[in-house]
Amino acid sequence: MYKSSIIIIFCEECGEKNRVVSGNMSGRTIAIKCIRCKEELNIHSSSISKSARTGEEPQFISNLVLKYGDKILTVNNKRTCITMGRREDNDLVINDRHASRLHAFIEYRDGRYILSDQSTNGTCVFVKGRKGIILRKEEMIINSNGIIGLGIVVKYNSPEAIRFKIMV
Repeated sequence: MYKSSIIIIFCEECGEKNRVVSGNMSGRTIAIKCIRCKEELNIHSSSISKSARTGEEPQFISNLVLKYGDKILTVNNKRTCITMGRREDNDLVINDRHASRLHAFIEYRDGRYILSDQSTNGTCVFVKGRKGIILRKEEMIINSNGIIGLGIVVKYNSPEAIRFKIMV
């Protein structure tokens, strides 16, 4: 049985924090509109952690999903790090001369997703709704959706783009 509690749902499109009163959601899916971009968000009770259902301090379940070509990888509190680069032992192997052997990695650290550039050519990141940036031996927090280019600037429709999305 659910006790009422406030649950934060991150919009997959714009990254906005939306607050929802959980009430009795047992086995149900509810739909809300994002307060910023008006995207419809569907929330099922199975995506809400046990602590939120019992009224304790909420622990939110989220995943950072990466897609490159036909490969899909997830970073979360169970799989806390994904490496990207040219080397065959990377989780995401990028066969491009602009990519370094170990170009970058994304790790789940202290409840956040951190992208760390380790390369010579830099990592280009476009977060939806913001200007692109180039990381050079730097880190950034990923808290929305967008694309990553290893060593090159990529466009959203580019096959070289590594797409990322926060899923709750």
